[in-house]
Amino acid sequence: MYGECYGKPCYERAMKAENKSCDAILKQYKFYLAFENSLCNDYVTEKYWNALKREQIPIVNWKNISEDIVIPNSYINIYDFKDINSLANYVKKVSSNATLYNSYFQWKTKYKDIGSCISCNLCQLLSRKSFQRQFYSDIGDWIGDDICPKVTVVNNWFQHFYWRLFWSFGIDISL
Repeated sequence: MYGECYGKPCYERAMKAENKSCDAILKQYKFYLAFENSLCNDYVTEKYWNALKREQIPIVNWKNISEDIVIPNSYINIYDFKDINSLANYVKKVSSNATLYNSYFQWKTKYKDIGSCISCNLCQLLSRKSFQRQFYSDIGDWIGDDICPKVTVVNNWFQHFYWRLFWSFGIDISL
């Protein structure tokens, strides 16, 4: 486990001091907990995309994500399971079954990372004539329609989630 809570910060400035790369360290793991700190509609951050770049299976906490925003069958969503034990058992199964594990990377036959800047890509997409335009007459309504539970509620749930997930894997997290 990496992070400041474990005395192992993984951000580039901290890694430069040790002549290491966060991606090189994290890439050795099969899975990455790519939890968002907000459950807003269609809110997906670099946590998911970076895990894919590192060839990891992101474990996500998405409730309101449109299928056309992310790559199908590239992640495990915690909300697809009835409880933590079911999720933990599934992650163990994926980890030990090469065929199932590799199925999460079938997306690589259809998608590729072209490595260009996001704002450049957005500009190109917005300039395309074939791009389907959307129009919002009231931006306030569109934003107000969003669902974003308070972060404290989400973080409280995560504390219990982490403890139960690690316990189900037999990992001692006592301080």
